[in-house]
Amino acid sequence: MICTLKLVIDFNLNTYVMNKKIHKMNFLLLAIFLLMSINANSQTYQDLQIKEKYDDIFIGAYNYPPGVLSFGNKDDGFLTDTNQNYNLGQHGGVMESMLIMYETTKDKAYLYKFMEWTVGLFHYDIGGLSHSFLKLSLCESSSCLHFNARLLWPMAHFVYLVKVAEYNKLYNEPIFAPEEYGNHATFGAFAELLYYRVEERLDWFLGVNPLSSAVLWLDEDRGFKHALDSDTDYGGGAACLNFQAPWGLTLIYMYLAEGYDGDYYGGKAVQMAKLYFSEINIEDHCTYLPCQPITYNYPLLRTMSYKNSYWWYHSGWSIDYRNCDWPCIMYYHQPNYNSYVRYVEDIGHATLDIYFPILYNKFQTPYFNPHLTAGLYFKDYQMVMFRNTFTKNLYK
Repeated sequence: MICTLKLVIDFNLNTYVMNKKIHKMNFLLLAIFLLMSINANSQTYQDLQIKEKYDDIFIGAYNYPPGVLSFGNKDDGFLTDTNQNYNLGQHGGVMESMLIMYETTKDKAYLYKFMEWTVGLFHYDIGGLSHSFLKLSLCESSSCLHFNARLLWPMAHFVYLVKVAEYNKLYNEPIFAPEEYGNHATFGAFAELLYYRVEERLDWFLGVNPLSSAVLWLDEDRGFKHALDSDTDYGGGAACLNFQAPWGLTLIYMYLAEGYDGDYYGGKAVQMAKLYFSEINIEDHCTYLPCQPITYNYPLLRTMSYKNSYWWYHSGWSIDYRNCDWPCIMYYHQPNYNSYVRYVEDIGHATLDIYFPILYNKFQTPYFNPHLTAGLYFKDYQMVMFRNTFTKNLYK
């Protein structure tokens, strides 16, 4: 069973509301905080305050100036900023937060808002829900590729929620004013359409579709590419951890949405879980004179034993390679030590990093065998260490 991640958040919530900074992670953080603080049997006044603050920021987002998130009439398209690729990816965190808010409060207004958001994205980019999701206008040659996963993840979550988790409650539930949501009469009908659209796009990036021009999956040792034009020679080219996590989340939800028979998606999710426990081994001759190697041989997840917590580098299991400059030009294809250790992961990106372990831990029970239970990654004691990363390292 997933362990509770109780975060110290009052300062951050007040900062967001007072300064009205509508950042891509604010909605997701607020929703996660509420989900993690809620009691299975009751809601406290503090929980209600978090919901009120979430709703307050959400309403304010509609009138926020272009540049971070811009929302217009859903028939005209949501994005008004010129940096469309970047902005489009930011919607994923907002959409996921709506689903968390529904799961926590059972207020269907969040589901309606999610569907409105989804219809708006489809109308803006591909002319409506009846069109192929493959026409979604996200870049396919730079580092913004991971924004595809930011959108697919909450869409797959919605599919799982309606088709599996709350099937009896939601699947045949009529949609009020269906003409506003692609003329789909029930939540189930909307979920089925979305399922095929997510499957279509995910398979495009996994290379299942033989016509795909944007295969991002590398192999079980690297997961997904950073970009289509990444240099993948000598074991390089993998995306950093917070780019990988949304792909993993999409895989889990699609595996679950297929009734736990999605061998392909489930197997990929297990491979990504295994990568979280990678050993990072670097021997770099380019760094110090006279070309003496500097080494790094540690697990990806480093432990702080006195706090029973983790810390890790932003790169995750991704390692860059290059040829050495003079006077070490005799060394080729060296792993870049300085690049790997440049950034310790920050809280905004760590929120994405940790969401994959949370979801994986939640569903790795014997009922879901043999896929998510393979290797039993992200055990409960390890989830406690992730929790302590936030409560003891970042917020204390």
